[in-house]
Amino acid sequence: PPASGSLTGSAPALFYIPNPGFWGSDSFSYTVTDRGDPDNCGAAGAGCASAATSFAAVVSIGVLSNVLITNIAAGSGRTYQLGTLAVGERLYTDRGRTFSVVPALLTGQEYIRTAHRDRDRSNANFLSFTLTQDARVYVLYDDRVTTLPAWLDDGSWTLDPITVDTTDGLRRVYHRDFLAGTVQLGGNAMSPMSGARRNYNVVAIAAGSIPGDTTAPSINITTPTDGLVLTSVAVTVTGSASDDNALARVEVQVNSGSFATVSGTGSWSRDVSLVSGSNTITARATDVFGNTAQVSVTVTVNLPLITNIAAGSGRTYQLGTLAVGERLYTDRGRTFSVVPALLTGQEYIRTAHRDRDRSNANFLSFTLTQDARVYVLYDDRVTTLPAWLDDGSWTLDPITVDTTDGLRRVYHRDYLAGTVQLGGNAMSPMSGARRNYNVVAVP
Repeated sequence: PPASGSLTGSAPALFYIPNPGFWGSDSFSYTVTDRGDPDNCGAAGAGCASAATSFAAVVSIGVLSNVLITNIAAGSGRTYQLGTLAVGERLYTDRGRTFSVVPALLTGQEYIRTAHRDRDRSNANFLSFTLTQDARVYVLYDDRVTTLPAWLDDGSWTLDPITVDTTDGLRRVYHRDFLAGTVQLGGNAMSPMSGARRNYNVVAIAAGSIPGDTTAPSINITTPTDGLVLTSVAVTVTGSASDDNALARVEVQVNSGSFATVSGTGSWSRDVSLVSGSNTITARATDVFGNTAQVSVTVTVNLPLITNIAAGSGRTYQLGTLAVGERLYTDRGRTFSVVPALLTGQEYIRTAHRDRDRSNANFLSFTLTQDARVYVLYDDRVTTLPAWLDDGSWTLDPITVDTTDGLRRVYHRDYLAGTVQLGGNAMSPMSGARRNYNVVAVP
């Protein structure tokens, strides 16, 4: 018999099985005769005629060292096969479903092709196999499971942050380290399992050969683009990331702030708040092995000086840049005809002519994003100013603005950044004015 294995079957159909853990060279010999029993040719009645011809031969066998899984046996008696895991390989011996996405960690490793018909097996010890050396064993289990079978939920298995996709659905990946020898796993449907409808597969990687991933993930920022000029501090950062195994997290940082986790990993997004001026947005991806990659874009926020314009009438008021030819109102086509250099090119509020008779104490509100001087362009026909414009805080300028709707006096007042409230055009005790005012702001 062979020194490091055993023979099964009947001659001439013999099968050699190496002893657990053995690799290297082994051999056995046999004798062939054309009549009778070659082992008893010398005994009386052995049936070996004097004309019998016999010869002996030696068979040499090489047992490969990289065969990790042997002696696969399922409690159902169905055929389970050893394979090399890769995209396109079959999951089962009795169904044509295949692997479609395999992480780099598991690609090229030995796996057990199971039988789909065994998905309802509930034995405590259903699948057995022999490891020829210490190894990490991975179980690829149906992602639809809501309650794991007891053997996979006994605290000895670890859920990996990677998944395996197949044409038969997604698989979670659990692992556990085993010493060389026999491994016993339970049935797919062992109590209290619920939810899983597909049988699991098994992958093994020899201890000391578990590949360490040194490849960094990839990441990019889709929006905003590098160099973009924005007019708001609120922005949604979006992008994508990928890894040859699996991503652990994606984070975003604004300027020197802390990294914050985004929503999603492959395609991700994060709402952030910028500051006026230059901003650096950095996105960082980390994979399950701790490798990182990051990318940055620089954007500039040019905030309008005037924001959040709201009129008590609910009518639309608009922000514009003051210049000859620009419109005074949102509801009438009157335009500016003479604008002093001091105010040319500055932001102004295009009001509604129909609001000329509004008498509210707080009618028009807007926000200044920085400290500014606010100018009110008021109808020159006024004989008595409204109370809010005649409270002593406003200064009459020695300049005027002319329009196709009549001349405007110019009053100014300095404000800190924040909300500004102005009264209605016709607030008591106003008299004489028949045209609504405009507002200009200068930083």
